[in-house]
Amino acid sequence: MGGSASKTSKTSKTAARTPVADGVTRICVSGWPMSHHTSRAAKIARKIVSTYPEKYESWFYFDLKGFRPGFLASIKSELSDEQQKDFESHKTSPFCWIETYNSKPFAIGGRDKLCEWAIETFKDEKKDDGILSLCKSEPSLLSEAFVDKTPGTAQTELGTDEKDPETIKTEQVTSKTEAETDEKEPATAESEPETSETESGTDGKEPATAESEPGSSKTE
Repeated sequence: MGGSASKTSKTSKTAARTPVADGVTRICVSGWPMSHHTSRAAKIARKIVSTYPEKYESWFYFDLKGFRPGFLASIKSELSDEQQKDFESHKTSPFCWIETYNSKPFAIGGRDKLCEWAIETFKDEKKDDGILSLCKSEPSLLSEAFVDKTPGTAQTELGTDEKDPETIKTEQVTSKTEAETDEKEPATAESEPETSETESGTDGKEPATAESEPGSSKTE
């Protein structure tokens, strides 16, 4: 039960998933960045990893526009034929699955199903108290509305199709520079008529010179 992560998401460069090491289980949570159910699912995954760091790792994908249909359809295509049918109608956030060494991703489903899986898996009331308390309570619509975008332990960047702040800032500076350059070009074009007028002024002197020549002839 579990899934290999050798494939790269079709929707995002940062959604790449590396293969899972033998003996490790990767808990994956994907969904919208504004969702209290998604936020709680991510908290559960992080708590499991912090409690059992030698056995579990985490991976996340949170994107408002990229999650559905792009990413969700992509990850579903990696499931077994049976699970593809079972989760064909799943369209809500989050979508959770687990991955293990050299196996296909094993879909769990939404936050409620992740809780059921965790309660069944972690039964040490003392050691697993933090995990179980998150699974047995409902997420807050207000305090858990925004998902923590810290990357999972199995990734260096958060899986997302959203542009990071530095990229947006660079694009804004580039756009501003291009706009300023475009504004200067008409000014250069306007200076050309002045040159033409100067040239016309020079040409205008020629008739006067030509008229003086007959005068000289009369004098002679």
